[in-house]
Amino acid sequence: MSRGARSALAALSAVCCLLPSPVLGQSPAVLRQADVRIALTSANACDVTADLTIETKSRVEVIHRLQLFEGARAELGGVSGAGKQAGVPRLEGRTMVLGVALDPSASGPYTIRYRVTQPDEWSYRCPIWVPVTPTDGRVGAVRLQIDVPPGTVPTRGSFPAFTWTQSQQGTATIGHVPAFVRVPFMAAGHDPGWWARQDLATLTDTTAIAVLVIGTVIWVWRARVAARASGR
Repeated sequence: MSRGARSALAALSAVCCLLPSPVLGQSPAVLRQADVRIALTSANACDVTADLTIETKSRVEVIHRLQLFEGARAELGGVSGAGKQAGVPRLEGRTMVLGVALDPSASGPYTIRYRVTQPDEWSYRCPIWVPVTPTDGRVGAVRLQIDVPPGTVPTRGSFPAFTWTQSQQGTATIGHVPAFVRVPFMAAGHDPGWWARQDLATLTDTTAIAVLVIGTVIWVWRARVAARASGR
């Protein structure tokens, strides 16, 4: 198996580990709103500040999972918010787990601040500490804001799709907290070439059209050969 295939399989496995699972005896908690601000300080490092508003009717510990691959390191800066108490992060395989105790008598969001550094294999990527609670289903309940380093500009291929209101700052509103964001960038004024400027959707469409054209040409050629053979 190639290195790329192994990386894709590892990413899929880690994402599956982040999916919510029911916990017996735990009171239900619902994520009402999330405001995640990400600063890409380099191609291999990011600083994150996540404001989370989770509603619960009784005291409960909400588990958060952070996707980490081999060579990656996370540093928790702190957890703050009235009525919220964080435990000590622990590793479970490729995932760093953080528990935050919530008291329903203290309303309002809580904030998780952390920094992640990763090897070159995962450049331009920043994992997010995902609370293992369902969202309320509202579109736009999660707001993402990302900044690329000074002197750089984003290129195509970001996940999720960001709207760039400024040359270095992008925003996105979605319905759930993603396991990670990915925003490739380059030095301002640098031309990366045609291939680097294409996003996955463009490449997929172009490939599909090329395959269709080639298939049509082959079909026409074979039909003409068959017609000539039958006319003999």
